[in-house]
Amino acid sequence: MSGAQVTSLYGAGACKLSCGDAVYTATLASLGAAASWSMDEVGATFVDSIGGRNGAAQGSFTKGVAGLVAGGKAAKFTGAGSVTVPYDALWSSPSFSVAAWVTSDGMAGSTRDIVSTRTAPNSPYNGWELRVGLSTNLQFDVGSNNAEALLTGPVASPGQPYFVVGTYDAATKTSSFYVNGVVKATQANAAFTGTISPLDLGRIVNGDNLYLGVEDGVACFKEALGAADVARLYSAGSCQSARAAAAPPAPAGAEGRRRSRSRRGRVRRGSRA
Repeated sequence: MSGAQVTSLYGAGACKLSCGDAVYTATLASLGAAASWSMDEVGATFVDSIGGRNGAAQGSFTKGVAGLVAGGKAAKFTGAGSVTVPYDALWSSPSFSVAAWVTSDGMAGSTRDIVSTRTAPNSPYNGWELRVGLSTNLQFDVGSNNAEALLTGPVASPGQPYFVVGTYDAATKTSSFYVNGVVKATQANAAFTGTISPLDLGRIVNGDNLYLGVEDGVACFKEALGAADVARLYSAGSCQSARAAAAPPAPAGAEGRRRSRSRRGRVRRGSRA
């Protein structure tokens, strides 16, 4: 077996121990998540495994697709369905965070909501949205009596997985938006006044902005997560950091000597030319 094959096997095994669906869920709980929807379900009810705030499937979409959190399943929204969770005071926490793993199949010219709880359009805007905007940028939007803070991240490449997190800190009246564990935008805005709307996964309250893409590992918190917490969640779900940390040292012994001899042979052949 080659050194590269050993490295691959070692990294895969270490990843199973330090990241993936079960580790991501445990990390959510350890950071104080108040609600968590794995999106693994294939039936009509989407279970909140932490707070019992279960959601109901609306319309049609594809369930049980390959998950974006390693080892799990997910839901793929096709612009014809969503999941609705009845109103809960959690959506109006003075400080809060919302997180989700997504891919986007959206096209420019239409807004597509990942997770939202907000008043209906054409009424005073109170609430928040994780979404893909008109220009296909990932966005986090917070509204308080029409005082809006819209934070914009990178363009969402079709089919590419992203971990998006929006936070609002009541103490500093500041919203922050993270993509793949890194803060992309921060903005001061008015005090968050809360919402009386349900939580919608894959649309906004009146049924518009239907999402196109996969959603996985959705969670809500009653506090503003810090940068280190967001990075920890990203590592737990993506296995990216775990794979990098799991890579063993460069091969030694016989394999290393063979590579060394091969390199010396290439140098000698080149010098004779």
